[in-house]
Amino acid sequence: MSNDISKTELLSSITTAIQRINLRKATILQRALDEGGPDLVIEVLDQIQDLRDARFELIQRDLDTNNDGYQALAAAAKREAEAIGEDIEELESVAKVLGTVAKVVNFLGRILIRFGI
Repeated sequence: MSNDISKTELLSSITTAIQRINLRKATILQRALDEGGPDLVIEVLDQIQDLRDARFELIQRDLDTNNDGYQALAAAAKREAEAIGEDIEELESVAKVLGTVAKVVNFLGRILIRFGI
C-alpha cells in the first residue's frame, strides 16, 4: 500500500506539531489565561506534556505497522497532528487546540496499546 504511514512519518508529524506549539507557546498560554484563568493554563501545559510523553513512548517502542488497524489509527493521528498546526495558526480558542491535542494523545495511546511490541 502506497498510503502506509511509517512510524518515522508519524513521529515527524507529531514533532512538527510540538514545534508549532513551542513557537506560539507564549501566545497560547496568554490566551488560555484570558479565556479560562490559571486552571486553563495548567491544563494547556499538562496537555503539551502529555503530547511530548506520548511522542517519547512512540520513539521507545517497536510497532506492528503492517497491521491494517495500525494504519487506520496512524492516519487519524497524523491528520490530527497536522490539524494542531492549523488550530494554532487560527487560534480561535484554546479549547479547540486542547481538543485536537487530546485527540492525538488518544490515538497515540491506542496505537501503543494495540500495536506496541
